[in-house]
Amino acid sequence: MSEVKEYVLKRGFKNVNEEIRFFKYQKPAILAKLIYYNAIYKIETKKPYRAKPIRKYLNKELKKLNRFFDNNLDFYKYYRSNNSFLDESFFVRGNHDIKLW
Repeated sequence: MSEVKEYVLKRGFKNVNEEIRFFKYQKPAILAKLIYYNAIYKIETKKPYRAKPIRKYLNKELKKLNRFFDNNLDFYKYYRSNNSFLDESFFVRGNHDIKLW
């Protein structure tokens, strides 16, 4: 991921539409798997050993995930609906600070 960031910072974008396409479609495709596997790794490495504590721990982690989705529901709906009217706010650097994950 750091190589992609370095490439983008060095090369830049030809125009705003290219930047939007990168941050809306390409970067999420790369980053989604990294976030997913990192989350699984953290959950598995912190998991207790006995059955009852495991259930409690996993329920707590599930609540965290649900809270994350609830807190970002508007952005999620926008992204999944293929709208574009807020793309410059969400997907152009320096225009919006999205606190995801």
